[in-house]
Amino acid sequence: MGISWAAAQIVSLLPGAVGLIGGALAIVAWIAHWTLTAVLTRRLRQGATGGSISAANAAA
Repeated sequence: MGISWAAAQIVSLLPGAVGLIGGALAIVAWIAHWTLTAVLTRRLRQGATGGSISAANAAA
């Protein structure tokens, strides 16, 4: 995800429709990247506590 985001940002520097499409793809890739990051972080936290996130928050 991170590489596609960076590549689309570079393409967005080109003039015209190609640049606009590259910019739009960069935004979509950025959103997908951070959504996936949040999901994976949540799963890792659940695995580390052996339970739910709320149990981890109660212990903190």
